[in-house]
Amino acid sequence: MNLAEYARQRIAGLLDRFAERLQAAAGEGSGAAPIRELRVAIRRLTSALRVFGPLYPEGRCKKLRKRLSGLMAAAGAVRDCDVALELLAEAGVPARSAMAVRLRARRHKKDDALRTEIVRWQSRDRVARWRGRLELQAMGNGRMPVEQNARRRLPPLVRQYFEEVRQLLAARPAPAGLHAIRLASKRLRDTLELFVPCYGVGVKTRLAQLQELQQILGEVSDYTAAQTLIQRQVPESPVRRAALRTLDRQASIRASRVRREWRETFDAPGKEHWWLSYLARPARSPKGRL
Repeated sequence: MNLAEYARQRIAGLLDRFAERLQAAAGEGSGAAPIRELRVAIRRLTSALRVFGPLYPEGRCKKLRKRLSGLMAAAGAVRDCDVALELLAEAGVPARSAMAVRLRARRHKKDDALRTEIVRWQSRDRVARWRGRLELQAMGNGRMPVEQNARRRLPPLVRQYFEEVRQLLAARPAPAGLHAIRLASKRLRDTLELFVPCYGVGVKTRLAQLQELQQILGEVSDYTAAQTLIQRQVPESPVRRAALRTLDRQASIRASRVRREWRETFDAPGKEHWWLSYLARPARSPKGRL
């Protein structure tokens, strides 16, 4: 299968998944779970548009990515409130406290904004329109076998990831500074997942290790994002100070776990070669519809 046909099938499937998640978020009152799944669908579609964008006329994928970023931001604002409320409850802050009441009010406001954005997407049938616009014909290296493209693209990407994370960790960043590593890990995982059909079970084993690292990074991000939201939205009080101390302590604990996981597991001796040698080996051509 050539790269253009592979890209067409992957993007079509991701558009379908995005449409399903958009409908679910609208139909279930923007609960925490459908919003989380909508964000994942947006992120994966955006990643595919970034990776396969050079196969399309200039600016086409960039325009859709820009529209998706607005929806992603609206969903993210709601999720930030959900996470903060959940972590405050774990920290023992009463649901009736002024802090929790204020955050729930903000959550309601942001949910209304998200719902407006979802209605705009649905009323204008943007998904169907973009599905038509993203039907492509092979351009540039689109005629290249997809497995050949995977061997060329993925090893340099992984090598760059290892170098970037090592440099970031060498600077001993505060927990909030680990967000850059989280973003780099997301980009790597999303790109690798696009090419899973070109490899065997080995790539899934490697993705599982990356996912474990991402899980801890995500926990750090949740605590630091909750701190930022509370600092910006909640007036000074003894309850606020206590909550921020708890969140800061938990973020630091998980930041230490990130460093240990990277040193002892992900970047243990030989692990970079383990990644690179596998991804550089002859990949297989995916068969049938993806």
